[in-house]
Parts: sequence; structure tokens; C-alpha cells
Amino acid sequence: MKKYLAILISLFFIFSCANKNKGDFTIIGKIDNAPEKTKVTLLEVTPSELIPVDSTYIRNGSFRINAFTPKKNFFMLKFDDKDYNIFLIVDSAETITLTADYNNLVTTYKVEGSEDSRLVQLLEYELAKTKRVLDSIVEQYASLKTGDTAKFKSLDSLYRKTVNDQKRYSKNFVSEHHGSLAALIALSQYYMDNHTVFDPESDTQYYFMVDTSLGRLYPDNPHVKKMHLFTQNIRMLIDRRKTQAPYVTTGSAAPDFSLKDVDGNTFNLVSMKGKPVLLAFWAGWAENTYQPLVRAYQLAKKNNAELVAVSLDVDKHLWKNAIDRLHLNGAINISDLKQWNSKPVKLFGVGKIPYFILISDSGEILYMGDNPSKAFEALK
Repeated sequence: MKKYLAILISLFFIFSCANKNKGDFTIIGKIDNAPEKTKVTLLEVTPSELIPVDSTYIRNGSFRINAFTPKKNFFMLKFDDKDYNIFLIVDSAETITLTADYNNLVTTYKVEGSEDSRLVQLLEYELAKTKRVLDSIVEQYASLKTGDTAKFKSLDSLYRKTVNDQKRYSKNFVSEHHGSLAALIALSQYYMDNHTVFDPESDTQYYFMVDTSLGRLYPDNPHVKKMHLFTQNIRMLIDRRKTQAPYVTTGSAAPDFSLKDVDGNTFNLVSMKGKPVLLAFWAGWAENTYQPLVRAYQLAKKNNAELVAVSLDVDKHLWKNAIDRLHLNGAINISDLKQWNSKPVKLFGVGKIPYFILISDSGEILYMGDNPSKAFEALK
């Protein structure tokens, strides 16, 4: 009887441990040339913020982190004195081994034990190569002597080839791995500031491909839901353009409109007369609008103009989070949460985002386009 009872207790213990550990995952790091006691932090990557999960220290070139995720999700490893962070896509119960040289994480890190994380590593490695070539080209551009046309054409040709090679690689990657969450990383990469590898207007087929595959495989993943919202808006934009009529142009008077701001107060464009105004059309769901919007805000302050950020969002929580994340609380933030059916979108014939309209202090439209720097050239 005692032997039988001991077996039952053992089975109960094993069963309890198995249930307790369901969803646990482990990251084992082996980092050459890392300073002793370098802090390593694991963060969960959500669509709106980074959430600290756990941290540890590198000792004798190694570290180990144990954490929990009920489903496949995005995480990031941050090293305390490095600008480069390592993205991981982790499933429950995985044991991931990460190796790297601390002096050059981006090109040396390798992942085993997670196929999605390995795919992210391949993407990051290829993009790092592209960026190194482009940085070199930009440096050579800066040192060119006036009139050196031949050298300029040579560098321009190399620049275009490098960008096209990166785009070709990324498109092939998405075509082959559109069922992996790593495809979301591919669609969001920048090869230079303000220059995305994929263009939502000309590369729609890749967004639709990923949206369809991941929506079927991971319908509850918040990053997949955000991608679905983005692709829905691409479809709406395509449909709008089929029936788009002529609208206001530069040189004409800006039509008045009223809209609620983020605090619920009514904003009227006509109330801004007497001061230059930059209308900036963007959306919290469209990360390609973030950097141009922040740049527009900086330029508006520099030129004593008012930035009126018109959001094409449908989710107020996502909109407010994006405002806080981009530190835009000093701007006038307005939206009716109707996306492409928003009144100012129709009034000004906005067909893409980001999009900027500069209005003079007398109410005349001076600029319409996607470049905030060119907008303020019209004031000079």
C-alpha cells in the first residue's frame, strides 16, 4: 500500500509541475566579449508599448532568462549599453539559444530553438548589410567635389541597386514566409530614416498576403489585428481613388471645417486665421506616418506655425497612445474616428498618409504633399 501511495504522490507531483510550467519558455544566451555583469532585459513588444518582463546579468559570457507566454508572441532583448536590440518571436515551452559577439550583435547573433526568431535574424542580418552600404554611399556623397558628375552618377546607380536588391530580398522573404509572424517584421523595416522597404501603395499584394495568412493562423494576436486594420484601410483607400473627384488645390482658399480634439473640445479651422497652419494627416495604425509627423511638429514650432494633426483612426485608445508615444500633446490633435470618411479628408481630397497641407495666415493653401520640409519652403 505504501509503495502504491508513493507512486500516486509522484504522479500527482509530476502532473502538477507539468501544468504549472505550461507556457514557460527559456532563453539561454552565450555572448562572447561581453563585459561582466552587463544587464540584459527581456521586454514584451505590444503594438503600443514595451513591457518589461524580466532581467538578468551576463556572467562569464552567459545569461539565462525564464519567462511565460500563453501563445506565440513578440519579445525584445535589450542590452544596457547597446543601441541595437534583438527581436524574438517566442512560443510557449520553447528553449531558445542565442549566441553572439557583443562587439557586433547585429551581424553575429544567431538563434536556435525558435524558427520564427531565426527568420527575424535573417531579416535583420540582410537589412544590416544594406544599411552599411547605404551609409557608405551617403558618406561618399557628402565628400563629392562640385562638378564630379561621373562619380555622382556612379554612386546614384549603386544606391538604387542596393535599395532594389533589399526590396527584392524582402519581397521574396514575404512570399515564402507569409505564414510566419516574422513577415510582420519584414513589412515594417526601414532601410533609411523615413524610407520603408515596402510601400503600402505599390506593394499592396504583400500586405494582403500576410494579412490573409496570419489572420487565419493567429486571429487573436494583437499585432496581426493591427495589420488587419492597416490592410483594411489600404483597401478603403484603393476604393476611394476609383471615385475620387477634383478638390481644392494650392492657391485656393482652405475650406473651413470643425472637428473634436482628443479632449472632446471643438476645433474650427477658421479660428486659426492670423497664423500659419500645417494640417498633418496620419493615423495611429499607420507607423509609416510616425516619423514624418514628428518631423512636421518640429518644423512647425521652428517656423512659428500651428500643427493640426488630423488622425484617420477608428480606435480612440490607439490614437491617444500614439499621441503620447510620439510626444505630440503640444499639437492640436483632432479626429472624428471615421478614417477615410473623415470630413477634412473629403474636403481636401487626401488620398494617402502621411499628407501635409500648409495654410498661410490669411487662409490660402500654400502646399499640398507628403514632405513637411518642402511645405515650409513655401513660407519663405
